[in-house]
Order: sequence, then C-alpha cells, then structure tokens
Amino acid sequence: MTTTIEPIKDGREQFLADVFTAAIEGGINYWAEVNTYRWQYCGDDEGVPGRSLSYRRDFYAVVRDHDQETAERAGDLRIDAEVIQRGAELLAEQWKDADEKSYAHRFVIANRTNGEDGDYDAGIADQVVQTGLFGSVVYG
Repeated sequence: MTTTIEPIKDGREQFLADVFTAAIEGGINYWAEVNTYRWQYCGDDEGVPGRSLSYRRDFYAVVRDHDQETAERAGDLRIDAEVIQRGAELLAEQWKDADEKSYAHRFVIANRTNGEDGDYDAGIADQVVQTGLFGSVVYG
C-alpha cells in the first residue's frame, strides 16, 4: 500500500511546528541528541519587549542517534516540516482504524484538523519523527 504525502498547506504549519516542538523538547531525547535546534523568531520586531515569539516557517533540528547501530541512522539526521508531515501522514494512515478510545485515534483527529481537535503528546510526536525519518518506529 502506498500513502501519498500531501504537500504542506497554509494553516498546517502551526500544527507541524507544535508536533516538532513536542518531539524535540520531550519525545526523542531517549534515542537522540539534539545538536542544532531552530524553531522560533520575533520577525521584524525581534527584541521588542512584549512581542511574542512565533514559529519559523523553516524550523528544523539536527540530531544524532545515540546508538547509531545502522548506516541508515548513523551521522546527523535533520528533522524539519517535511519529516513531520511525512511521519504524521504515514501514522494517520496506519492508525485510521484505531479504536475511538485510543490515543492513536486522537492523533488521527489532530492530524486531520491541524490540532484543532484530537490530541497527542511527546510520545506520539516521537513516533511521528521516527516514522518521518525511518519509515517506521524503530525505538521503544
């Protein structure tokens, strides 16, 4: 079965950035070391008191697998919007028939509504990253 990965559309970026942040700040730390992390800025108002930070459109992180057992996971790995998009779409397809009471089902809804409904946590965000990078979940 082939899953078509949709291009990132306006309105989706915030959801992808939120999943990215949950993964980097809490989900992937047991298997990856974050070397570079670029995710927010103040735009033209940088440094102006009272201005809230917002997500960069080009957010990314560079991580290194703690274990590096395989060549596929050796070296630096870049996590960006495309990785999050790919992982989210693949997992949503895999979990589309999940029990309505499951957390997997809640993520499917969050993915479909760009986070307006449904739910996810750092553990789900970790699975999104792994699936986006490797095609499946390879760690716990």
